[in-house]
Amino acid sequence: MTKLNQYQNKQSGFTLLELLVALSIFALISVMAYAGLNTVLDARIVLEQNMDRLGQIQKSVQFITRDISHIVDRQIRDEYGDNKAAVLGSELNIGLGSPAIEMTRTGYPNPMNMTRSHLQRVAYRLQENVLYREAWQVIDRAPDSTAYQAKLCDNVTSIKFRYLDNESNWHDQWPPSNPQYQGPALPSAVEFALELKDWGSINRLLPLIEVS
Repeated sequence: MTKLNQYQNKQSGFTLLELLVALSIFALISVMAYAGLNTVLDARIVLEQNMDRLGQIQKSVQFITRDISHIVDRQIRDEYGDNKAAVLGSELNIGLGSPAIEMTRTGYPNPMNMTRSHLQRVAYRLQENVLYREAWQVIDRAPDSTAYQAKLCDNVTSIKFRYLDNESNWHDQWPPSNPQYQGPALPSAVEFALELKDWGSINRLLPLIEVS
């Protein structure tokens, strides 16, 4: 019985080789699990970045679309006392410190029921591949009137506007550069093209609805 007990004791437990094999398998499984987890985390980060970028682009398109759709024929007086047309836009302005487009729009939200106009003057400016929306609190500006500037979208290569007159002619600026133009003060439609470094080109054609 003594020899049998000694034999059974020798057979219990693991040998050093078995422990090394088990540790190697465990290490391999751990590496594989970590690699899989790291891949999932990287994919999540990329997805969140893409969702943030998509939201940024959608917000930009939504703002431009809403502002253009609410354009009204209301000239304004700038901070220098000069009159400006209801819609001002030219490709020549881009990169020269002037807005790509400036317009008077209606439907200015007033949740606090403040004593002010329902009209608002807004503009879009492209600076160093960043698109900004500018808005003034007053229609006719004083010398100290400043615009509130909000960043909408980065990585913007270019932004272009085209204007359709009542005779179905397209113009790269508004009011048209042709001194013989005698049509309405507002275009019949406005087309804008937003060129992005990562998402390519986004184009929208927006007919203008006359608002009384």
